[in-house]
Amino acid sequence: MENDSVRILQIICYGAKYEGKQCTKRLLPSFLISHCVIRLDTTLQAYNVPSKGQEQVEEACILMGCIDERTVHRHLAAIKLAVEASSLQLAELIASNPELGSFPEHEPHESSIGRLQTLLKETALQYLRSGNVMRVPNLLQILQSNLKNIRKKKPSTYVSVYPRPP
Repeated sequence: MENDSVRILQIICYGAKYEGKQCTKRLLPSFLISHCVIRLDTTLQAYNVPSKGQEQVEEACILMGCIDERTVHRHLAAIKLAVEASSLQLAELIASNPELGSFPEHEPHESSIGRLQTLLKETALQYLRSGNVMRVPNLLQILQSNLKNIRKKKPSTYVSVYPRPP
């Protein structure tokens, strides 16, 4: 798997720059994870692989294009947290507007991604029923926004100039 070049749109606000506030905003394509070379769509594909222990990790390494098992575990854990956070956000949104539709029913054996997709469909239907013409984000965009919140800590390669306390 080779890295391809991708154009990323960057918006600059000169008024905010003059005031000393954040002046740039980057809009990433939905298949990217912020500050990472591993694609979100392949990570999600690896997350959907049935759990078989070591075989799952090896298949996830192939899908994600990495060689270290720790990378796979870290990304799969982040995706799991992002799916849970996204499901919670969509469930709150659906519950806050009961007049626009009922809460979708879930099967006991349904995967967390399946539940999230069901909630996303119901949210899209609620937007249509409300007469809102706003475009509903897709699954990757919702996960991408929640991954930004989960991955706020510095990567393990970060080296501090301050000594560690004993």
